[in-house]
Order: sequence, then structure tokens, then C-alpha cells
Amino acid sequence: MSSRLFAAGIGAPEGPVCLPDGSMYVTEMSASTLCVTRLDPRGNRRVIQTTGGRPNGLTTDGHGRIWIAEAGLRALICLDERGNEIRRMQGEGADRFLFPNDLCFGPNGLLYMTDSGMAAEDFINGQAFVDAYMDLDWDGRVYEIDPAAMKVLRVLDRKIRFTNGIAFGPDNHLYANASFTGEIYRYDTMCSVKPRRNESSSATSFNLIQIRISKGRTEWPSARTVGFIARSTTRRTSRCWTSGVRSPIA
Repeated sequence: MSSRLFAAGIGAPEGPVCLPDGSMYVTEMSASTLCVTRLDPRGNRRVIQTTGGRPNGLTTDGHGRIWIAEAGLRALICLDERGNEIRRMQGEGADRFLFPNDLCFGPNGLLYMTDSGMAAEDFINGQAFVDAYMDLDWDGRVYEIDPAAMKVLRVLDRKIRFTNGIAFGPDNHLYANASFTGEIYRYDTMCSVKPRRNESSSATSFNLIQIRISKGRTEWPSARTVGFIARSTTRRTSRCWTSGVRSPIA
């Protein structure tokens, strides 16, 4: 697979969404940007909205609205194409959002979102994790949300150690991953009973996480302040795609 440089100078890009005209939405997570950006077909950058929190995952719906998993604000935010906020939810009670991470729409029209399971201030110190972060009480979750009512319908799973990416596969099953363990979980969201976690694969067998061991401790690759977007010149087919080295707080 070949690729070419599409855009540069993007502040810690995340959540790319390709649009029919060849442009792309991304979030920028660096402290100096914290925004949703549109890159035109030539890669030129235009800020759609500055959220001021830590915009992470991103998706769009059939009406062109932009949905953001805002980790810093602990919220799910919906924008129109001009960048105006039209909806926001934060969860309630025991289901109050902690660190919204990534999201996708399902074939049933519902929205599915991962929550990494801890508020940022409880495990991040500046740009680094606090000491002994692996031993903290992580409550990573997978939410099923009605986007029209802005209501959590079900918490499909919880107590995951840093839930991260999420997507539906060609089999119409929902897939989500745990960054700390490298596992990918599969859920049958169309069944009549609450889906059960099905471990699809692990980092050991598929090398989904690349980590370095130094002096007896795990070192994660740190996030870069300025990133770039590469565009593939070959067409993706119906497969599961995973990234290699990735910031654990992305």
C-alpha cells in the first residue's frame, strides 16, 4: 500500500472522517489547538470549532452533523456543518461520562461510544500518565446511545482497561479495543439480550500494541504536538484496520 502526505502541521490529529468531496474532518488534541478541523481536498486547514476540552473521536451522521467524543469536557457534542453546537450530553448518575474516546454509528441508526474509564485529571499529569496508572480503578465502558433523544440506552460493557477505538465490522458486529491489554472485543448488538463481551484477538497474537520495556517498566510512545495526515492511494476493503504505535490517551 502506498501513501502520500495529505496535510501537515496538525496538532495531534485524531478521529479522521473522509467526506465525499475528498476533504476530511479531524480533531486536534494538542493543548494549543483543541479543535475540530476541516481539511479541504488539497489538505488546507480550516477550524470548524474550538471545543477547549480535548476533542478525540469523531464521526458524522446522514445529515452531515459532526459528533465529537470530547474527553476533556466529558461530553458527547453534536455540531452542524458550520460548527454551531446543537446538542450535548454528559451522561447521568453512575453512567456519567468520564473520558469519551471514540464513537461510530451502527446499522440500526444508534450511536456507539467508548469511554476510557477515568477522568483525565485523575490519570494524566501534563502530557504524561501519573505513576502506577495501570493499577488505577479503570471503568472503561461501551455505550449505546439514542442520538435523537440524547439518551444512553444501554451500557454494553464496563470495567475495561482504557477502552479506545470502536467500529462495526462487515458482519454487523460491534468491535472495541482496550489499549492497555491490546484486546479487541466483539459485541452482537442486534440480539434481544444484553450483548456479552467476546474477545476477538489480543496484542500477543496480532501485535496490536507496540510497547517498549525499559528498566522493568512499560513506556508508551508519547503523543506528538504536531502531526500529519497521510492519505492511502489504494482502496480499503471490508477488513478490520488497526493502528500500530499510538498515544494511549488518544
